[in-house]
Amino acid sequence: MIITKETTQQIQEMLDYTQRKTKSRILKVDDIFAAVMAAESKLYSLGIPKKHWEGCKIVIEPETVTINYNHTAEGTRATIFYKDLGWDLVRVFRDKSKYDTSRPHTKVHLLLSETAHRNIPFQYIIQED
Repeated sequence: MIITKETTQQIQEMLDYTQRKTKSRILKVDDIFAAVMAAESKLYSLGIPKKHWEGCKIVIEPETVTINYNHTAEGTRATIFYKDLGWDLVRVFRDKSKYDTSRPHTKVHLLLSETAHRNIPFQYIIQED
């Protein structure tokens, strides 16, 4: 499902369905939009032209739990790909949360496609002497 303001209700329904009977370590529509905004900001800051974003991937990992948490915890994970029509929410599912000694948090990862990686402008590439 392409992520736009017009599809907010469908995104919410997808999240509600996946997160039924759960009250913790959940995602909200705002989390999806925030991840997209952060990814776009990073792609723009790297100077990668939008025409080369296709295939880039956003992974939202579930909120972590503290190392002292004595139970198996699950959280909501999402996978988003950039396609020719925009950011496409392709999968939302519950997955095991990782343990972290610091405060609980959700992680958002941006993975560049081969094309995007090849099209990072020269001035952003670190050169080794």
